[in-house]
Amino acid sequence: MSISGQALAHLLSTPRPSVRLPSTPPVYTPDQTRLIDALIAYFTPTSTSPDKSPCLPLSPDEQLFLSRETLIRFLTGTKNDLSHTKARLDKCLTWRRSLGVDQISETAAEVAPEGVCGKEFVLGYSTKGQPVLHFLPNKSDTQESQRQLKHVVYMLERTADLMPPGVNNLVLIIDFAGKKSAPTSPGMAKQFISVLQDFYPERLGTAVLLSIPWIVRKFLDFAFTFVDPVTKAKVRWHVDVVKEGIVPADEAVKDYGGTVDFAYKQEDYWNLLRDTVLAKRAVWRENWKQLGGGVGQPEWEFKKEYQQPTAPTSQLVSSPSNSQQQLSPATATSSEITYAATPNASTPARSESVSSDATYHENHGLDLHSFDKAMGGLVIVEDA
Repeated sequence: MSISGQALAHLLSTPRPSVRLPSTPPVYTPDQTRLIDALIAYFTPTSTSPDKSPCLPLSPDEQLFLSRETLIRFLTGTKNDLSHTKARLDKCLTWRRSLGVDQISETAAEVAPEGVCGKEFVLGYSTKGQPVLHFLPNKSDTQESQRQLKHVVYMLERTADLMPPGVNNLVLIIDFAGKKSAPTSPGMAKQFISVLQDFYPERLGTAVLLSIPWIVRKFLDFAFTFVDPVTKAKVRWHVDVVKEGIVPADEAVKDYGGTVDFAYKQEDYWNLLRDTVLAKRAVWRENWKQLGGGVGQPEWEFKKEYQQPTAPTSQLVSSPSNSQQQLSPATATSSEITYAATPNASTPARSESVSSDATYHENHGLDLHSFDKAMGGLVIVEDA
């Protein structure tokens, strides 16, 4: 008995009561507030502004992306270096435009062939409310290409779209079962790491690595010599995510100790994921407009469409498959949202919700220059 389409839609969009979602907005320090205000001014300059972003004008999607939480993540990634943060955000916006990151439907259609094998899917939430992204390298059946990279980015973006208010990072489960060679080439590995470092600072909460054969462990041991202790501390090796309290049983798939009977089927999952996030983003856009729009609006406010579910666990665990039914992810309307913020007000936010979950950047992550030089002399062959 596999999970039903309706239960899958519910599991994608809304954390179960077993998940502890943040109950209060984050709180920023006065210095953080000053830096956020400076970034807002940089992206919404007046005629007397000392400088302005070369990426102007910004689309509504880009302004939505530049939320208060995004600004603080990038500031944390540069240790509050304002000029460096401006440059990194400009670089990120340019990259997002070049890749068409905000073109969700078009990108979903373009990278769909990469998803057929089920090598990557987001499903369930951690005990802290972080969406759980699963990556199974051995299932990959396509050649290395920019489409592969674009697929990874698409799934990272959809995972971010599923983050509830107050949650700013994800749990990553990488299962290497059956893998007999390095998970990717050094060149592609460098691209992946560069994307994470430059454009997704502070997004990694916990990474769980499972079923690692010796050849993959050799590759990882080498790569990890360039990873700092902060990031290393976020990686767990060969652990049971349920027993370790990382993911609740009713949010975890059976393969990883949970109760969710899920087997990836492209026809059931791919369009549902797209439609779920599009519905959420439509609500957020309306909320964002009511808050006044612009750069620096708090996700804590414009993401207020989440409601803890009341459906019994049995509906989310084992029910007859019905891939033919119509699926329409439930979302709140804008009239159901209560607003307490004024446009571009310095809404408090918990700084530790970001700083405690650092991911790849120049201070907490990989030394890409050293990694690139070392990779040039590394040869990893398949296990015989």
